[in-house]
Amino acid sequence: MLTDDEIIEIGNEVHRAMPDDADEQMELLAIAREIEDRLLNTPELHDFARGVILEALHQRDRWGTEHDEGKDPIDWHWLIAHLAGKALFHQQEYERLMQSVTPKQLETLPAIHMVIDRHREKATHHMVTTAAAMANWHANFNGMDIDVMVNTPQEVQHDDA
Repeated sequence: MLTDDEIIEIGNEVHRAMPDDADEQMELLAIAREIEDRLLNTPELHDFARGVILEALHQRDRWGTEHDEGKDPIDWHWLIAHLAGKALFHQQEYERLMQSVTPKQLETLPAIHMVIDRHREKATHHMVTTAAAMANWHANFNGMDIDVMVNTPQEVQHDDA
């Protein structure tokens, strides 16, 4: 997974290398879009905050803002409950399998290890997707653009009630 600094440096290199020829520019822009697509379509499982931002952007890219604008609060609730339920299922399966196999079985039977690891990855991914859906609900409810929210520092405002 590329860091923010690496992404910025790639963007700077692309800008410096931008050819004068229009066809070459279009080819380069297509490559840049492919990099962006890969970034948005590759789940980040280890850095939770970064993963939530990337996933929120991915959800907006995949489903569009029009899709969110039609949601009522109950729709958001059920979406989040559905995603959280997936996280719950995979975490429970991970824990059940971890309790039912011995360390020797994990070591000698790679297929079991792969299944257990997959449940851990899926649980983690669904935790991130749930949080990202919350971020998109927050953005939708407050009339915010998720792209602006994550790319522009915002002044923190506190409601003193």
